[in-house]
Amino acid sequence: MVTRDTPSVEVRVEDLPDEVKAQTPLEASHGLESSQERSTDWTTELAHVVVEKLTKGQPEVWSALLHDFERTVIQEALQVTHGRRMEAAQRLGLGRNTLTRKLQELALDD
Repeated sequence: MVTRDTPSVEVRVEDLPDEVKAQTPLEASHGLESSQERSTDWTTELAHVVVEKLTKGQPEVWSALLHDFERTVIQEALQVTHGRRMEAAQRLGLGRNTLTRKLQELALDD
C-alpha cells in the first residue's frame, strides 16, 4: 500500500519510496529484490549452496541442482510468456519437443 502526504489524486514516480523506484518492472512483478539491493550475483549464491550441500554430504548434488535450475528457468519462462510454450522454448533456445520433454520430466506439464 502506498500512502501519500500530498492532497493530489495523481501519484507520480517521485512520490514513491526509493526502494520501489529502484526496482525494474520485472523485479517488481516477480517480487524480486532490486538489482541495486543484491550484493552478489547468482553464481556466487550457487557456489555457497554447492559448498553447503557437499559439506553436509548430500548425495547427487549435481542432479538435484540441475533439476532445480531447469525447473526454475522453465517456470519463469512460462510465466513471462504467459504460458505460451512455443514462445518460451524459443526464448530459452530450446526446441518445442525438448521443452515438452523437460516439462514432463520435471512434472510441470498440466
